[in-house]
Amino acid sequence: MPVPHRRGSPLRQHLGGPAARLRRPLARTHVDRPAPPADRTGTILACRPGSSLRRLHPMPNGRYSLHDPHDGTPLGEERFSCAPGPAGWRYVSKTYRPDGTVLGTTDLTLDARHRPIRLELRAGDWQVRGGALEGVHWVRAAAETGLDAAEGQDRAHAFTGDSPAFLVATARLLALDPGADARIRLVSFTGDALAPRTLDQGWQLHAVEDHPTDTGPLPVEHYRVTDLDTGEVREIHLTGDVLLAAPGIDLEELDTPPNPRR
Repeated sequence: MPVPHRRGSPLRQHLGGPAARLRRPLARTHVDRPAPPADRTGTILACRPGSSLRRLHPMPNGRYSLHDPHDGTPLGEERFSCAPGPAGWRYVSKTYRPDGTVLGTTDLTLDARHRPIRLELRAGDWQVRGGALEGVHWVRAAAETGLDAAEGQDRAHAFTGDSPAFLVATARLLALDPGADARIRLVSFTGDALAPRTLDQGWQLHAVEDHPTDTGPLPVEHYRVTDLDTGEVREIHLTGDVLLAAPGIDLEELDTPPNPRR
């Protein structure tokens, strides 16, 4: 099943599909924000309370291009790192406008059951901090001063937003088998205002295909995501803990293979 890309995408032009992008070494890209401590080999080190540093998985770095899903106008890029860790999985990113100025940041940590135990977002003049607590709980406040703080809670399953991290997180939380579908309630934070909005989505894993790579078959999952309020349907394509493509988003660079689905 071919994966759709905007016209001019290097994935389409040179390799014929996003999975093929992982068959050759890709340019490195790094997120220029604080990250977990690492040794000289680039292996992430993390601490548990009362324990010494323990060696974890290498953390892939990558870059998504962002564009208007209708006319392809470039909107910027998101530079990210993600990896499993002692809590479950962590994703850290910065998003940039086409002129290089920072749009916002995302820091999402999931537990071993793929629930959002910690979320930090920043965009425009606002920041959001939240996590799973009898549904989900969050505080939205002014980014620089912490003033105008407003606390919220919802019996939703998880969060969503502009970052590709949320598509990966939702897919892993649902853990669908091929052909299965599910309904999920999410609290969304988008744009510069990061104003909370509760929405319902329908997810269907309609196909999983193995694509050959230098390190073995790469399973690519094809999802159909429906906004149950508007009826809008999106096709998204994942492998491991990386989004390959979705409307308005394309994976452009990844320095190591994705971490496998767990």
